Amino acid sequence: ASKDNANIAAKIDKINKGETSINAVYNDVISSESKEEQEFPLKVYNVWSFGEVDSKFGIPYPGRLPGQLMQNILYYFTNENDLVVDPMAGGGTMIDVCKDMKRRCIGYDIKPSRDEIKEHDSSTPFPKEASNCNLVFLDPPYWNQIAEEYSKESASALDIEAFISLMHKVYKNAY
Repeated sequence: ASKDNANIAAKIDKINKGETSINAVYNDVISSESKEEQEFPLKVYNVWSFGEVDSKFGIPYPGRLPGQLMQNILYYFTNENDLVVDPMAGGGTMIDVCKDMKRRCIGYDIKPSRDEIKEHDSSTPFPKEASNCNLVFLDPPYWNQIAEEYSKESASALDIEAFISLMHKVYKNAY
């Protein structure tokens, strides 16, 4: 915003000089913007807390993350039309958030729960269509915490050594 607005640039300069706080500038900038322009509750600090999942993102699924978390991630780390890959797409929350924020998304899962999610075992190399993506979002199933809620093919059913080994493969493939 400071690139397009000299007033904001001056306020940021005051932060850098220690004359004001990030919070004061943030509150000033937000209050000067229209509430309609703020499409979601952007978190500007390094601790993000979201109370509940937003029903417009994803379908009920074990370990489902709040779409608001993904909105913040996409806001900070991607741009419109960027390609996001979700190798453990679960209930498709990231797919819905990407649609809402004008990002392209490919979601994979070992056992797809929706038509938009493609079947793929993320312990194997990702399909070529995922190459050169801008972001890989990885939310693996919880190991052994709610294993009975996931499919029997899920990584959550593995013993801890096998789970860690699987995650190493997934990380390597994501890289």
